[in-house]
Amino acid sequence: MPAYFWTCAGLSRKGERPDNEDNYFLDGTYLPEGGEDTAPRAVGLRSRGVLAVFDGMGGEQAGEYASYTAADLLRKQKSELLGVRDQEAFRDAVQRYVREVNGQLRRRSGELQATIGAAMAMLLLRGREAMICNLGDCRIYCLRGGKLSLLTRDHTLAAFLQRRGDLTPEEARTDPRRHALMRHLGSDQGENALQPFFRRMELEPGDRFLLCSDGVSGSLEEKEMIRLLGKGAPAAAAEALTDAAIRGGSRDNLTALCVQIRLRLF
Repeated sequence: MPAYFWTCAGLSRKGERPDNEDNYFLDGTYLPEGGEDTAPRAVGLRSRGVLAVFDGMGGEQAGEYASYTAADLLRKQKSELLGVRDQEAFRDAVQRYVREVNGQLRRRSGELQATIGAAMAMLLLRGREAMICNLGDCRIYCLRGGKLSLLTRDHTLAAFLQRRGDLTPEEARTDPRRHALMRHLGSDQGENALQPFFRRMELEPGDRFLLCSDGVSGSLEEKEMIRLLGKGAPAAAAEALTDAAIRGGSRDNLTALCVQIRLRLF
C-alpha cells in the first residue's frame, strides 16, 4: 500500500544584517530569539507535520521578538493543526493562532511604543494532502516536473497594485512598495489585515517545496530557484539557495526550508 512521507531541512542566516529577524518552525524546532544557523537543520522521514517561515520587523530587537513569538506559539498550536479534519477546520485553527500571535505582538508594541510584526508562511503536510497559508511576503513554492509554482499570495502594496493592473510583474518586482506590507502578524489595521491567504493541494511523488523569507525570493530568478531546489538533498538545497541569494545581492536576513516528498510502498 503506498504512503506519502517527507523530509525537510532548514537554514536561517542574518546575511548582511547585524541581527537575524527571521525564524522558522521545523515541525517543532525553531531558533532562539535572534539566533541563526551555521549549518542546515534537518528532520527525517515523516508522514505528518507543520512547517513555517517567519520574517520579523520592528528594529531594536523587536523583529527578533516577533518572529520568535510566532514560532513559539505555533509549537503550542501544532497538535490542533495536525488534528484538523478538513480545509475549513484548518482555516479556523490558523485564524485562532493568528489572533493569539497578533494579541501578544500588539501588547508588546504598546510596551515599547513601536510597531512590531512578522510575515508568515505555513505548510501543513498530512498524508497526500498539503494545506498552505500566508500573511505578508513570506512565500511557499512547489517544484513539480521541472515547473516552479508560487503557492502563496504576497500581501504587499506592490503586489496589490499588480493584481489590480496598475503595475506589470516586472515593475512590481523592483517597485519600492514591494516592502510595504498590507497584512501581517502584529497589525493594528483591523480584521482584514489579519486574513491569511489559503490553498489546498494534493501531493505527487517527487514534489519539492520551498518556504522562504523575501531575503531569498527577492534575489533569485526563477531558473536559478528551479536548478537549486531540484538538486541534491533538502539540506544541500537550503544552503545553496541562501548562498545564491547572497551572491545575487540580498542584503536581508535569509531563511529557507526545503521539503522533499517521497512515496513508499508497504
